[in-house]
Amino acid sequence: MSTINLTFNEPEVFKDFCKQLRTEDREKIITIAKEQGIKWKENAEFKINWMRCAMAINKLLQKGGKFIVPISVIPNQNGERPKDDPKTTNMTKSVPNTNEYYETPEGDIIFGNRFKGNPLPGQARILYIDNDRKWGGTYWAVMECSYHDREIVKHELNGRFDPSTKTWRIPLSQIMEVKRLFKDVEIVRNVAPLVKRVFEIKEFVEK
Repeated sequence: MSTINLTFNEPEVFKDFCKQLRTEDREKIITIAKEQGIKWKENAEFKINWMRCAMAINKLLQKGGKFIVPISVIPNQNGERPKDDPKTTNMTKSVPNTNEYYETPEGDIIFGNRFKGNPLPGQARILYIDNDRKWGGTYWAVMECSYHDREIVKHELNGRFDPSTKTWRIPLSQIMEVKRLFKDVEIVRNVAPLVKRVFEIKEFVEK
């Protein structure tokens, strides 16, 4: 098991990171903050205590300080996305995916590496945009991924499975999260122009 140190220098980046955390993760952040000498008026109620802790960290960052969060990561020798471990927390999943963006000559958008055939664990493909009335009439991105990643799609992307096509439908706004959660993402050419219009590409690609 190796450790990654996440160093926060900007309040907004830290706020975005905190949005992904569960209660047990926030408890760890509180402990880490204390270890780094950050102080606040503690409260017996967890929600209030967490809020004050987060505010104290933000004040530190606003003054030009830094906050370091060590995250343990289990190495995967096969190069595949590890199966969900009940001990794994959203702190690990919150580590930004830094895979580079590029476009193929055909117009597909690729994050990470291009892949052929059915997606393996850690790979996803956005196929098309749908607003079928049977799915509520709202816009959905239709996505295919590995069976092993079904829990991630269901719980973190608000995905709904379509057994007739064996694909997932996720809210269009969640396309950015697909890029963060999967190491290899392909957005096919017929969807790419719409993605660029909905999300400015400079906002869609994590710097």
